Amino acid sequence: PINTLKGYDYCTVNVVKFNLQFMIHTLLTILGVFSLNTANTTIAFEAEKGKELKIAYYGSRVDNLDQIKDAGFASVSAYPAYGLIGEKEAAISAMQADGNPTLDLRVEDYSIGQWENGEILCVSSKDSHYPFFVNNYFKSYREQDMIETWVEIVNKGRKTVTLNRYF
Repeated sequence: PINTLKGYDYCTVNVVKFNLQFMIHTLLTILGVFSLNTANTTIAFEAEKGKELKIAYYGSRVDNLDQIKDAGFASVSAYPAYGLIGEKEAAISAMQADGNPTLDLRVEDYSIGQWENGEILCVSSKDSHYPFFVNNYFKSYREQDMIETWVEIVNKGRKTVTLNRYF
């Protein structure tokens, strides 16, 4: 019959399927994979602690994170820093007091919250060598196809850091 699957009734199969989807979503969130949705679009991020912040997907709306992972999209740097990206254009370039222009921003923490018309994701990254921090914010608008983004740049070192480029 249509409501059975190898001895299991339809409700049991759907409960197992829902629990599995919930566990996959929870695991992806633990691994630092997040998505923000607008009316018709989705942007998904990989924000794994100790690694570079990446955009895993941006395109038509997708409601399940596992669909994005299963599609096999190539991730790209969400906020490329000067010095480690080869020929690609950097979103941020800073000169440390000792003359080092290289930044190696690694995710330290992230948070996602609600606001009245969508969600806000904040990803905090730190340079692997210097006390230099970047907080990337992404704010989705549920009813419009708009994602607002901005950064906070923080030098917690005692010496001056010169920002050469920042977007």
